[in-house]
Amino acid sequence: MGAKLDQFHEEPNENTSDSSVIKLELQLSDSLLFYQPDSALEHAERALELAKRCSDTLSCAEAYNNIGIVATIKGKYLTGTEYFQEALYHYEAAGNIEGASKILNNLGVIYQTLENYQKSIQNHREGVALDLKLNNQKGVATSLYNIAVAYLDLKKLDSCWHYINRLNAHQNIHEVYITPTPIIGALYLNEGKLDSAQFFLEKALLENETENDETRRISSILSLSEVMLKQGRHSIALQKLESIENSIQQNGFNDQLMMVYQTKSDIYQDLKQFEKALMYKEAFINLKDSLDELNNYNRMTELNAKYESEKTEKELAEKEALLIEQQINQDFKSRIFIITILCFVVIASILLISFLKKQKTNQILNEQNTEINKQRQKIISSINYAKKIQNSILMPEKQMRRFLPDSFVYFNPKDIVSGDFYWFSQIGDKYILATIDCTGHGVPGAFMSLIANAKLNKVVNEKRIYDPGLILSEVHHEVFKSLNQEESKSSAQDGMDMSLCVIDQANRRISFAGAQNSIYLINEQEAKEIKADSYSIGGNMYSTLGNASFNTKHISYKQGTCLFMFTDGYLDQFGGTENKKLNKSRFKEMLINLSSRKLSQAKFGVEQYFQNWKGANKQIDDVLLIGTRL
Repeated sequence: MGAKLDQFHEEPNENTSDSSVIKLELQLSDSLLFYQPDSALEHAERALELAKRCSDTLSCAEAYNNIGIVATIKGKYLTGTEYFQEALYHYEAAGNIEGASKILNNLGVIYQTLENYQKSIQNHREGVALDLKLNNQKGVATSLYNIAVAYLDLKKLDSCWHYINRLNAHQNIHEVYITPTPIIGALYLNEGKLDSAQFFLEKALLENETENDETRRISSILSLSEVMLKQGRHSIALQKLESIENSIQQNGFNDQLMMVYQTKSDIYQDLKQFEKALMYKEAFINLKDSLDELNNYNRMTELNAKYESEKTEKELAEKEALLIEQQINQDFKSRIFIITILCFVVIASILLISFLKKQKTNQILNEQNTEINKQRQKIISSINYAKKIQNSILMPEKQMRRFLPDSFVYFNPKDIVSGDFYWFSQIGDKYILATIDCTGHGVPGAFMSLIANAKLNKVVNEKRIYDPGLILSEVHHEVFKSLNQEESKSSAQDGMDMSLCVIDQANRRISFAGAQNSIYLINEQEAKEIKADSYSIGGNMYSTLGNASFNTKHISYKQGTCLFMFTDGYLDQFGGTENKKLNKSRFKEMLINLSSRKLSQAKFGVEQYFQNWKGANKQIDDVLLIGTRL
């Protein structure tokens, strides 16, 4: 491999033809993709510049594909998607089906990273179908490998094993080789079989020495460090992390750097070196925040572009309808002319002209359809990334259980993004937990949820207001000012309902305030509803509330009492034999039944009850239900 790279790095002389230089640059880029991505990017960009100058469509496609791969391994997923779409366009223009299959596989990897596993698996399966037609057995093996990884991320371990076995069977028949060893090691790690996980991950590292894939080597070492952590071998885990940290930083592998920080924080937490654990936790959060800030403007711009895209799609549809109408009119005129003239020569001419016009019309319609599909794909990609952004503001359920061990969060948006969300903060030895239902759902609701989250952070964490009623009142005024609702009629109805509890476990007391959203406390099969104030936050309720405040209620509770907080989506769902709303009485009965079981295992029952009640009906609103045993 070294000799080959030395040969590649020789600068082309002036007598070398453009096509030879393009080929050489692409070979260099291919050889460095997963080892020196920055160098691979430089060669791909030079190849693209030359290929454009020479109108070499296929080389353009290959260069765009390599640029997309570099963007993806650096965590710039939307940028990667855009370059892959350009590559797909050029592969199709060049009639290269094998290249198109390769792009389907790359897009599948991006969808997997964005946690859109259904779309990822669909892309990989389409890639398998194309590669089987082309007899591209290496492409089939690659897609089977990526499907196994997607099911591993989904924690569907049986399905992951199934595709590993399919991959092994395929490779035995066709003599192609893509090692599944890293996935097998990760599978055993997920199953808690640490010795087996260590064996396969170390084997994967040995195999990687011949493949020269830096990203896969780093991933194997990260998994090995997690094995060592779980085995209590902290010093070895730290050595392994430090052995890859320099390479990660040099190559800009930001996602893997975040994993290094997170794992180091967990190691020092185990060692009770809390200052170091906090330092690496802060490094993790700062890197995550910086990446979010880096992408935030672009992502919000793309959400706004959804509406422009819909407008464009409507205009394209109108153009399509006009072209069809023109075609029909032309056909009618042609028939009248044929009947009137009754001349064979003229008839033949008219038919020929009509045929040519139809061809042109069909070409225009196909171009318009292509544009429409492209716009739709951009919308879907934008909203899926918006979902990832919105999820980043929610504390993971696993992390919340560090503070409230016997608890669950059932969060089921109606659309890809949600107007419902929850908010958690620790203030000293007390916890603040809120459920929020913003106006609308989908994209408009998601925008409101970002505003609500920002205002809660400002009021509680910056202004240090900890009384629930005062928190709601202050958020109410902040939203009213933020949306300029005194002057703007368009946003006069925008606001939110909220329930907010300050939980004092030491004194077994809850302080509660609510805007339209009540809570339930259940102890020994007895349910007590703590009602909220009957007005919302923001919107035209500002003039109603005026300078008054939301009311704070203080409730003492017994140990083992269950607290349930929720939005109205669960109660308002139509279903059952009479197709009616679930309503409070059925909802309360379900909560009482839940309180007799371990709440950390109750989410499946909550989901099953909701789906059984909904039946064949569409979900009408976002759904959020949180339960915790105090």
